[in-house]
Amino acid sequence: MKILGYTDKISIRPGDTIDFKVSAAAAPYSVEFVRLHGVSVDGGDQTVREEKVDNSAAGIFMGRAQELRPGSYAIISPEPPPAISTFGFDVWVQPTLLDRDCQTVLAVKTDRAETSWSLVIARGQLELRLGSKENANTLSADLKNCVGRWVHVAGGRNEHGLVVEYNVDGLWPAQRYGEKKFLELAAAPEWARVQRILIGANLDERSFPIDRFNGRIENPSFLTAPAQEDGEPIASWHFSVGIDTLAISDVSGNGFHGRLVNRPVRGVRGRQWMGTKVRYQENPSEWSAIHFHEDDLNDAGWETDFKATFPETTPSGIYAAKITQGDQVEHLPFFVRPTEGSTNRILFLAPTNTYLAYANEHLGYGERGEAHEKRMRDKIQLNEIDTFIHTHPELGLSIYDRHADGSGVTHSSWKRPVVNFRPNYITWLNAARRHFAADFYIIGWLETFGVGFDVATDADLHQSGMELLSRYDVVVSGSHPEYPTSVEMDALRAYAAQGGSLMYLGGNGWYWVTSYDRGDCMTLECRRGYSGERNWTSHPAELLHASTGEIGGLYSHRGQSSRLLFGVASAGVGWGTASGYSRTEDSYSPELSFIFEGLGDEMIGAFGYVLGGAAGDELDSADFSAGTPSNARVILSSRHNDTYYPFLESVTQVEPNVSGPFNPNVRSDVVFIDTGLGGGILSVGSICWAGSLAFNNYDNNVAKLTSNVLRHFLREG
Repeated sequence: MKILGYTDKISIRPGDTIDFKVSAAAAPYSVEFVRLHGVSVDGGDQTVREEKVDNSAAGIFMGRAQELRPGSYAIISPEPPPAISTFGFDVWVQPTLLDRDCQTVLAVKTDRAETSWSLVIARGQLELRLGSKENANTLSADLKNCVGRWVHVAGGRNEHGLVVEYNVDGLWPAQRYGEKKFLELAAAPEWARVQRILIGANLDERSFPIDRFNGRIENPSFLTAPAQEDGEPIASWHFSVGIDTLAISDVSGNGFHGRLVNRPVRGVRGRQWMGTKVRYQENPSEWSAIHFHEDDLNDAGWETDFKATFPETTPSGIYAAKITQGDQVEHLPFFVRPTEGSTNRILFLAPTNTYLAYANEHLGYGERGEAHEKRMRDKIQLNEIDTFIHTHPELGLSIYDRHADGSGVTHSSWKRPVVNFRPNYITWLNAARRHFAADFYIIGWLETFGVGFDVATDADLHQSGMELLSRYDVVVSGSHPEYPTSVEMDALRAYAAQGGSLMYLGGNGWYWVTSYDRGDCMTLECRRGYSGERNWTSHPAELLHASTGEIGGLYSHRGQSSRLLFGVASAGVGWGTASGYSRTEDSYSPELSFIFEGLGDEMIGAFGYVLGGAAGDELDSADFSAGTPSNARVILSSRHNDTYYPFLESVTQVEPNVSGPFNPNVRSDVVFIDTGLGGGILSVGSICWAGSLAFNNYDNNVAKLTSNVLRHFLREG
C-alpha cells in the first residue's frame, strides 16, 4: 500500500502548528522533519539536499488506511425535520453521462426506510424509487437521447401511488418530447420525518458519496405533494443565489439551506440562459445551475495522524515531513514564512499555484500526450508516480484534465494527496525536473550565491501583498510562475513602482487568471477561456470565476499582459532540445557591462540539466509593439528547432512553416529593465533557465550572469 498524505496548510508562520493526514499500511512508520535545500549536483547526482530538523512530533506512528471519497453534491439537514406522508418534487436536470448504473438527482432520507425516496438516472432510465434498496417500489421512464439537453422532471407520491413526468427541451418545439408514468400503490402513505436531503449524490452507511451525478441541476424543489397536484413547497433551492459561496439557499421561507461538498462548479449556464449576456452578475437567474461531477474532490476529509509545532525562530524555507515505512519513503512538503524580524533582503516567491494547477495531472495519457510527444525530444516515459495517478482517479484531477463527462476541471485543491508534489519528481514531459522539483535549482543557486533569503508562497503574497514585499530589496520568482492571482499581480506592480527589484527566472509566467474562494487559499479556481494555449475551452458565458466574479482566461486578454511589467510574455513552446542564447548588439552597451562581468562573447546557456539548454520548454519574448516598456533592454535572444511552435494567442491564423526554424517570433528573450526608481527587472523568458543555473555545480555563464544582476540589485544605494 502506497503512503499517501497531505497537510492542513501549505504554508505556516513560525510558531504555528501544522496537521498531517496520512494513509498507509497497518504497520509502523517513522516520521522525521527535514528542511529541503537546493539540488546537489556533485558527481552528476541530482538530489535535493535534506537537513534534519529537530521536532518533538518526530517519532513512530501506526499506519492506517484512510479512504478517498470523490463526488460533488449538496446536503441539507433540515431543522426542525419536517413530517411528510405524500411528497413531490420539481427539478431541471441536464445529464452529461448516461452510461452509469445509477446517478442520483435527488434523495430524501426519512426516519422510516420504507418512506425514503430518490430520483435517479440508471443507464438511461429515469427512475423514482420509494423504500429501502432491497424492497423499493420503482417507477421508470425511458429518457432516450438527452445528453446535454435540459430535462424537466416532476412527480412524487400521492394517496394512490407514484407519479413521474418528464419533458426534454429541444432547439425547436417540434424536437421536444416527454412521458408521464404512474405506479399504483395499495398501501396508504405513512407519516415520516425528513432527516436528510441530498442533491447530486446519495450517501452510504459511512456517509460516503455513492451514485454520483454527472451534469447540471437547476433549482430543485421539495413539495408536500406531486408538482402536478400543486403541492406546497417544503423547500425550494435557487442556485443563482450565492454563486460565490458553497451554500445553497432555500427561498421557500422555511430556512432549509444547505451546503455543497467537494466543490461542484457554479457560475454555469442554466436552462434560462438566453444567449444575450455573458456575465452572471447581469442576470443571475440565467446561471441558476450547478455542474456536479463524480470525480470532484475538494476535501478528502481525512483525520489527523500527527501534528507539529515549529518554533518562532524557525528559519523561512521549504520543509517536509519525511515518512518511511519499509522501503517506501514519502515527503509531505510545506513552506515556512519569514519571521517578523528577518533581515534577509531577498524573497523567493514559490509559485505554489502552478504546483497546484498541475496537481495529479494526467496529460501524458491519450490524445493530449500524443500531441505533446510530437514536440518532445524524447518519447513519453511514465514513471511510477504517473502510473499511480492514472490508475487511482479517486485522487482527483488537475486543472489540465477533463472530468469523466468531458467538461474541463476548474478547481484544484491542496486538501487531498498530491503525489507529484515531491522534491525529486521527474516529469514525463521533459524527462527532467519541472515546477516544484525544478525550483530547487533556483534555491541551490541562491544558496551558492551566499546571501540569506526567505521563502513565501503565492497564497502568502495574495494575503499579505505589499506588507510582505516591502521588506525585501529583491523578489526572485520560480521557474514557472504561470498562475498568479490578480491580487498578486497588483502587489508586484506596486512593488516595482516603489523601487523594488524583480527577477523573473522562468517562462510562461504571469499567464492565467486564478483566484481563491473567500480566503480559502487551499483551493484554486481557473477558467481556461476560449483562446490561448489551453487543454479545454470555456463557454463564453462561463468565463467568470465563481469565487470572485472576475474575468478568467489569460491576463493578456484582460489587457494585463506580463510584458507591461516584466517586458516579456509567452511566445513559443516545445520540448525538443533546448538552445543557448546569443548576445544582442544592445548587450554591449557600456551601462550594461556589469551584467556580463567575467563573461565574453560566448553563447550563454548552451548546456543544462533540462532539455540540454537554457532556452527551452515554454518561452517568453519581448515585443515593443505589444507592451514591452520602451526602456527595456533585450540582452540575449535564442533560436529554435522545428519542435518549437508559437503560442496560440501570438498568431491570428493557421499558416505553414510556423515552427522555430522559419519563425523568428518563436524565441526567448532575456530582458533587463532599469526602472529608474532605484530598482530593476530581469526576465529570462524560459522555463529551462533554472536547469542551466545548476549546471557544473552552479559554476557556469548562466549562473554568473544571473548572479551579476542580483549583485547589482543588492548594491547599497
